Amino acid sequence: MGMTILQEPKEMALREPREGELIDIVDVTAITPNIEIKEPSSTRYLKVRLSGVDLKEFKMNDERQKLSGDTIEIKSENIDNIKAESLPVNKKGLEAYLEPTPFIQSNDSEIISLAKNIIGNEKDSLRAARLINDWVYKNIEKKPIVSIPSAKEVLKMRAGDCNEHATLFVALARAVKIPARINVGIVYLGNRFFYHAWPEVYVGRWIEIITTL
Repeated sequence: MGMTILQEPKEMALREPREGELIDIVDVTAITPNIEIKEPSSTRYLKVRLSGVDLKEFKMNDERQKLSGDTIEIKSENIDNIKAESLPVNKKGLEAYLEPTPFIQSNDSEIISLAKNIIGNEKDSLRAARLINDWVYKNIEKKPIVSIPSAKEVLKMRAGDCNEHATLFVALARAVKIPARINVGIVYLGNRFFYHAWPEVYVGRWIEIITTL
């Protein structure tokens, strides 16, 4: 895909690149806000103004966030009182989020077998999603991969970044009839926002799942 990944000592990786040298695409595409979020893990509400990009094509309005002009408001989810649906989840209008795709092979026999083994006899869709999340987090090594993620390949390699984690999670969730899809956006880390991909599941309503943090 025209990109190269190099393993370098920390001192080399953090120095300013010389003219003509390769650059860290993750680093140069990071967004630095003008205000630091002091305690991001405990933040429950965020309001920010976005600039430098046309937001018209982005789907940014749902239960968690609302876009108005160039300003977005984000509220943390509360799932303590959610009444999760029982498996299998067969809600009209969500059929597409249960179907396999060329890269989310939820109909693959190995993926189906693994998904069933992970959730066991669990019928609560939210608890089942959490079991799948725990398995993906613990069993997939976290390292950058330059590829188009394929659930079968991720399961074989047992490694990848947020894209690979999300793809495998969605395949496993769909394999046990939990509607699932992949979201992309940005995540806050070290006073900068970085590209991130994560899954979302329908368990009575759509909720976010983080597979790499």
